Amino acid sequence: GIKIIYPTEVNLVFAQLQPEIIKYLLNKVSLSIVDEEIGIIRLATSFDTKINDINHFISLIKKSM
Repeated sequence: GIKIIYPTEVNLVFAQLQPEIIKYLLNKVSLSIVDEEIGIIRLATSFDTKINDINHFISLIKKSM
């Protein structure tokens, strides 16, 4: 599954994912891996992040599970 590690207060989200999810996502999108050993990634948004981009990322996570 997925676990949000820290409260989200700005445009950064730190999440812990299972290794197989990270492996799947690495073949589809660019990821910032913070701690490979325990599966923590950093996601960043910006003022021009589109809802379609977020929905696409969510759909990839769902496909990987």
